[in-house]
Amino acid sequence: MKAYYEHISSPPKHKSPCIGLSANFDDKQALLAKAYFEALALAGGSPLIIPPFKGKEQVESLLDRLDAIIFTGGGDFDPALLGEEPHEALGSFNSVRDEFELRLLKLALDKQLPILGICRGIQLINLGMGGSLYQDIYSQRRKQCINHNQTGERSETSHYVELMPDTLLRSLFNKDELAVNSFHHQAIKELAGGLKVCALSSDGIIEAVESDQGKAILGLQWHPECLVSHSKEPMLPVFNWLVKEAGLYRNCRDLCQSNITLDSHCDTALYFTKEQHIEVELYSPGFDFYSGISANNANGEALSSIPENKVDLRKMQNGGLDCAVMAAYIKQGSRDRQGLEKAGQTCRNMLESIQKQVANYPHLAGLARTAEDIRKLKSQGKKAILLAIENAYALGTNLNLLKEFDKAGVCYITLCHNGHNDVCDSASDENNPEHHGLSPFGKELVKSMSAMGILPDVSHASEKTFYDVLEYCPAPVIASHSSAKALCKHPRNLSDDQILALGKHKGYIGICLYEGFLAKNRRAGIRDVIAHINHIRSLAGVEIIGIGSDFDGGGGIPGCQNAGEFIHLLRALKAEGYRDEEIALITGGNFIRTLELAQLYAENLKKAP
Repeated sequence: MKAYYEHISSPPKHKSPCIGLSANFDDKQALLAKAYFEALALAGGSPLIIPPFKGKEQVESLLDRLDAIIFTGGGDFDPALLGEEPHEALGSFNSVRDEFELRLLKLALDKQLPILGICRGIQLINLGMGGSLYQDIYSQRRKQCINHNQTGERSETSHYVELMPDTLLRSLFNKDELAVNSFHHQAIKELAGGLKVCALSSDGIIEAVESDQGKAILGLQWHPECLVSHSKEPMLPVFNWLVKEAGLYRNCRDLCQSNITLDSHCDTALYFTKEQHIEVELYSPGFDFYSGISANNANGEALSSIPENKVDLRKMQNGGLDCAVMAAYIKQGSRDRQGLEKAGQTCRNMLESIQKQVANYPHLAGLARTAEDIRKLKSQGKKAILLAIENAYALGTNLNLLKEFDKAGVCYITLCHNGHNDVCDSASDENNPEHHGLSPFGKELVKSMSAMGILPDVSHASEKTFYDVLEYCPAPVIASHSSAKALCKHPRNLSDDQILALGKHKGYIGICLYEGFLAKNRRAGIRDVIAHINHIRSLAGVEIIGIGSDFDGGGGIPGCQNAGEFIHLLRALKAEGYRDEEIALITGGNFIRTLELAQLYAENLKKAP
């Protein structure tokens, strides 16, 4: 963590990032103390003042032009937002500003913009993320408070705050405590989820918060802009941090703009149809492919029991994700005639449900099968959705179904899931193999898939199956959502020997964002994803690596919980020192190359005499 924070603590050397600042306002003018934009300019940022205005599209358009945002100080919050009656100590408030800034904050969080909150701004962040506030700390807290509303100049300090270990703030200042100024009587009461405390005053008031997921979010209860040149406590590192993060954010956005970003595996189709009986029922009749799950279903009933979806067009836009491979997941069932027929029909229905969802937004998305399709959609400003099948159980032993699925546009088939099928043995029961790798039908299937340009996917396959596929498949092979067994010993992950073999076969491995495949007996995060990427790069080179999130199938980690946070993977790779061209390969280019090679093999095979 220290090395990462050191990497981002100095100002950028490239063009000045554009950073928005919220403002007070009255009937005649927007008002902002000059200390804010002077501090920002000193750190190398270009300030842009944002007064409240109407129009969601205009606000979003503005945020697209910003590289970071500062929520500044000001008056109290409207108690109606807290669900409370006004307290007798309540000062002046502006409900128009409150509503505008809460909406602005939500959109900024969705777009993953770096955020700094100052005084009122820290309270706004906490309130907007689901926390609560004291209307007046002096009368509403049982514990006696120190003076938090000094009468001295803003450039003077009045009390100390303790900096928590292993936090961004501690790393920026390399101190146990800071002397700060103080001008407030409202403060954080209950901390919002997604935040952690990084500074406290001696009376226990929360003085600073940051993201507990490594995002670029920092809130300070004091006014650092007034202490930038303080003789004992210069606060310029705060603004240096924000400007550095803003530059990093813009660089990642530019990378997303100039390259194709791709997630090689998600299970979002489980929201589209109720035919699958899985542990958690995800089907939502109110699902909308642009904005995800609606608040209510067709009967007006709340859908609070349904988990929030992780992939939709809006999240893809916010996260900078151009392309998602959506799998028709088929749970392993009975292999009698009835079971196989049901599996095949379920697969058809799921593929059709993906096609219908995409068709609802022809101006925003399109189906793709080839790399050229993906590039064309990117050039049109549209998201590309590729079709896949997870579990060849859907085919039974019928090669005619393969032709049908090929015609439907399927780009890869995961050969099995959690259980042996008629194609191969699964990693879920490696010690009790049925076929000792690929079955005779499985060998025929893999060859036929190669002839059609359909990638065989060995995620979930046993180790013997893995090597059989490499032997019988003359074209590239993928592991769409797997990780490194050397770092996390799980049957679903690949050993070093498997990774090396896949690399020699010009294959691909999409690092899975499922916590149990990244780390054992603890929470996993983006740092673990980077560790798996580093390990695989050291073995087989960067050209084999991609991202297969498994979103909506259990995937999602702190800092990258859904497609809307995909950009944080680019940010982490940049901070790790990966070059832009390497990041472009990892976040999409390698899968596209593998797909092209597989389809080129099929085309050449058809042309052969």
